[in-house]
Amino acid sequence: VDNRLRAGQTRQTEYATQSPGLPRVRIDVVLRLEVLDRITQSSTQHYPLEAGGLLLGYRKDACIEIIDCTEPSGTDIATPTRFVRQDRHHQSYAFQKWSTSGKRMDWIGEWHSHPSGSPDPSWIDLKSWRKIILRNDAPMVFVILGTKFPYFGIMPPGGTDPEKLTETARNRTSLLLETNLSA
Repeated sequence: VDNRLRAGQTRQTEYATQSPGLPRVRIDVVLRLEVLDRITQSSTQHYPLEAGGLLLGYRKDACIEIIDCTEPSGTDIATPTRFVRQDRHHQSYAFQKWSTSGKRMDWIGEWHSHPSGSPDPSWIDLKSWRKIILRNDAPMVFVILGTKFPYFGIMPPGGTDPEKLTETARNRTSLLLETNLSA
């Protein structure tokens, strides 16, 4: 286990602003394992259809911590190759968490499953993520759960493509995700 994760002193992940002349920005992404477990369980329950929801957590300085998520329900649209959030449950749950946290908990990103195998983002995923980024002034995290392993990505405000995040440390409660800085 990486001592940085245990001590809460993590190296910041660097992602590109994708804007000429602007410096790259560094940020930590910490994902609680209980959230990843809920995503995995929800994906398994909805197999062979896609499942999805919101990622919720905290932004503090150059750190994103994902501590909660929503799960599919009600009128969400799910097929073997697509998931569309329709149910107000997602928005209501996120608003309730935001309110009870003193307006500190935030919408951090989105997750969904690819029950057909590869967790690589599809062109539909990329198009959807670009729309989300246009409406937000903070970086967003995206998770896709494939059948063998997950995909973790981050997009900055104004970004056009996500940067892949890789697990670099794990303890009994959390994962530390960082970009491949050698890329």
